[in-house]
Amino acid sequence: MKSVATHPRRGFTLVELLMVITIIGMLMALLVAGVMRALVTAKIARITVEAGMLDTGVQNYKNEIGGDYPPDCSFLGTTQQWVDVRNNRILAHLRKAFPRFYVSGYGNTSGPVSAQGTLQYAVQQAFKDYDAASPPLPYPATTPNGASVWGDLNNLDQAESLVFWLGGLPAPPVLNTTSNTYSFRLAGFSANKLQPFNLIDGSRLKGPFEFQEQRFGDADGDGWLEYYPPVDLPPQPTGSSAAQPGNATAPYVYFNAGSYADVTPSNGFPAYPSSGQYPAVTGGSMPVFPSNSYASLWGAAIPYANAYNISTTPAQLTWFNPEKFQIVSASLDSMYWSLTTGASSGPDDFRVFPSGTHYSQADLDNVTNFSNGKLQDSLP
Repeated sequence: MKSVATHPRRGFTLVELLMVITIIGMLMALLVAGVMRALVTAKIARITVEAGMLDTGVQNYKNEIGGDYPPDCSFLGTTQQWVDVRNNRILAHLRKAFPRFYVSGYGNTSGPVSAQGTLQYAVQQAFKDYDAASPPLPYPATTPNGASVWGDLNNLDQAESLVFWLGGLPAPPVLNTTSNTYSFRLAGFSANKLQPFNLIDGSRLKGPFEFQEQRFGDADGDGWLEYYPPVDLPPQPTGSSAAQPGNATAPYVYFNAGSYADVTPSNGFPAYPSSGQYPAVTGGSMPVFPSNSYASLWGAAIPYANAYNISTTPAQLTWFNPEKFQIVSASLDSMYWSLTTGASSGPDDFRVFPSGTHYSQADLDNVTNFSNGKLQDSLP
């Protein structure tokens, strides 16, 4: 009987094992990178879709309520001339949106802002009437930033105006004493055409856009709400802190064409210099958001130009959506503009879409209602 020779089974050598582990690691790295890119793409897509929905909401507001695109409440300058322009735009629009709502004027720095008969008084009185009639959930004694007066229209900015016009007045915020955060919601506009700011009656207008309440915030603590994109950055979705109002995420910003058109020299207001920059804030005519300390956190959002020519005197400028509006999101990096090497000399330089002139690094992932995705994707 023949015996059959047997050979020991050969295993993997150390080198082979290391090669297999290295290949698996490389495949995992590629997989993780691909997943991360897919997640980023999905988030950008969500913001792009929502910017388009906000655009539709503003369009529906014009068609169903306002009769025109709402003002963005920009302060285009500190002189009385510019303050009156802003106030008169708000009043004129409300007269068109609610023609049966009568107010005799809008208080400004040339007169008492709380005088009876003014628009300012009517709004603030609505909050006071609610407090008197609606215990046990009145508005807090002060706004989150400590201001003693709710409903100050002079505090409305370009982010808050988007929520105000599409959603109406804010409801009383609810403080969570455990997390020290507020929960925000909207009270809306009254269906009573004589008193759209009535907070007491139960009849409310259906807004043209359905906000997700968990994404409201009040970064500056003035009682007016901003709406934040779905980028999953803290402290979303809990709202702003009672101790220090703020939000790490930059909100959606709304610019009405009437504001950015004012930088053209033909309207009789101060013209911009030929360097391609807006005039200084004190000189007027600069729709910029935000105008407070949050500019250091988010950079500065301004409307985007379509083209400009600084070789002429004065410089010639055209805008994107020149007769409508622009909605801007800082997207995933929560920066509208950043000072980086090779960027423009300041946040108030004209940024030109789609050429990318004067873009900073932060502009590249910004999403607007006209870009169909990141601004970077439209670069030539």
